[in-house]
Order: sequence, then structure tokens, then C-alpha cells
Amino acid sequence: MKLTWYFPPYHKQSFYNLMAPFFAEKIWRHRFPYLINTPEKIWGVLKENDKAIGFSSYTVAKKGIELGEIYGLTEEIWVQIALNTLKKIDKEESAFYLYTDVKKENKYEWQFFQHKGFEIYRETTHYIFLKRNDEWKKKLV
Repeated sequence: MKLTWYFPPYHKQSFYNLMAPFFAEKIWRHRFPYLINTPEKIWGVLKENDKAIGFSSYTVAKKGIELGEIYGLTEEIWVQIALNTLKKIDKEESAFYLYTDVKKENKYEWQFFQHKGFEIYRETTHYIFLKRNDEWKKKLV
């Protein structure tokens, strides 16, 4: 497995060769209804045998860093890419306010973020919204 980071501007053809199914196929559109690429979005794509088996994204904005969708073929891969994303942000970015949302049904996802120092600040019928507290970097290990 190899994790590749795509920082803007990046070679879009190589990115979309891996990520096209997630943006186009109906099964993935249902799972990730808000998956979208923007010029400022940073992507991590985990590949095995030239196929994407996991991905994450984040955007640096005025109010902080928004963690986008995170996908892993298995729960173990999801945790691996989520942790690598937090470590990458710790290493590369200067903004410290992190926020994200996850589907409520994916309990291991929001529990992962809570374990890494995030707090739930809002809930809707289907989503949990989390933000990090000041201790998140200490919990990356």
C-alpha cells in the first residue's frame, strides 16, 4: 500500500485515474453525496495494485481546516488514512482549528475523532459535527 498526497496544483489526470469511480459511479454517489473536488482541496489517496483503496481530503480555510470525506476499504484502512491525514496536517499546516462531520451510523468514525481530541458540537438526524480541542496533536500517537 502506498499513500500519495495531491497538493494543488497537481496532475489531474493521475488523480482522476484513481478517483473517478468515487466521483462518478452511483454506488459511491450514494455513499458520498457531498464528495466534490475544489482547486484548494488537498487529497491523500491510498493505493494498492494501482487501485484506490482509501482516500481523504482537507481544505485550509479562514476558519480553520475542514476534514472532508474519508474512505477506507476496511475499518482498519479507514483508521490508517484518517490518522495519516491528521499527521500530515500536523506537519504541513499552521492552522489549528479542525472540524469535520461524519455520518451518525458510522460510530467507529466519530469515536475515532473523539479519541483524537475532537468534541461533538452539533448533531442532525444523519450527521455528527466535530471540532478539535487543544489537545488533538498530543493524541496522534
